[in-house]
Parts: sequence; structure tokens; C-alpha cells
Amino acid sequence: MKFFYKSLTLEHMCDIIRICEYIGSCHLKCLGRRRKFRNISKDYSQICFKPCGIRMDELEEVIVYKDEMEAIRLADFENLYQQDASENMKISRTTFSRVVSDARRKIADAILHQKVLIIKDRA
Repeated sequence: MKFFYKSLTLEHMCDIIRICEYIGSCHLKCLGRRRKFRNISKDYSQICFKPCGIRMDELEEVIVYKDEMEAIRLADFENLYQQDASENMKISRTTFSRVVSDARRKIADAILHQKVLIIKDRA
């Protein structure tokens, strides 16, 4: 994207900013790509985990999204290969690998550093 911005003249940039402001988007956000639908078979919306003996309002939060939780379920609980799990979620294998890696990192952070683990839907 940096090369795209450098090739535009100042006049073109101002036109793009005016269009984005007219649409109601923030600065150049209208140029972003939409998130692809991800098949999630379970509802994780009412789940959170916290360390024992510490009040929840005293702890930091780590947010794991529903698609990350589904990826963990398929890869670690169901023991599916990444290719099979990615087909199940209707995403590419590389995207699945990234989602699982992010989820594992977040879960490890919450457990090792005594943080609240909250599962949410992406906004």
C-alpha cells in the first residue's frame, strides 16, 4: 500500500479523502478489504476464563475471537490437519495457520501472566 500512496498526487489524495469522509469512513479506511466469511460451528460468546482467587476487575484482559477459538478446537481438540480444518472453516490453509498461531499465543499469554481470557465476536 505504501507504493500506492506514493504514486498518487496530492490532488488525488485529497479527492480520496473527501470521498471517504462523504461515505462516513475514517481516513482512507474505505480502501480496505472485507473479511471473508468463516464457518464457526460452536457458539463461544458466553465464555470467559480467569485465574482463581483474583477479582475480575483487577485483571488484564486477553480477547480471543470466535474464529480463533474454532481454529483451536479443530486443530487441537479434534486433531484435524490444517488443510482439513481450513476447508472446514472455509478459509485458506495459510490463514488458518496464522489464526491458530495467534490464538495459541493469546491463550498462553493469559495462562502464564494471570489474565482474563474473554471470547468475543469480531466487530
